Amino acid sequence: MTKYERLAIRATQAARMLSLSHMEFRRLVGLGVLPAPIFLGGTELWVVDDLKAILSGADVEQQEFRT
Repeated sequence: MTKYERLAIRATQAARMLSLSHMEFRRLVGLGVLPAPIFLGGTELWVVDDLKAILSGADVEQQEFRT
């Protein structure tokens, strides 16, 4: 069976990926420190590549986040 890498994840998983509590993750998203979610079929998701860029310390401008 082929294992697929997730391209987008829910808030709880995104918070865990960044070692944040769910509430802290939501607070930072609300402040614009972290990227806003995308919506797919009414489901709120965060793009994994955007989160990986944050973890790697990449110099990501706010306007580069998907909105």
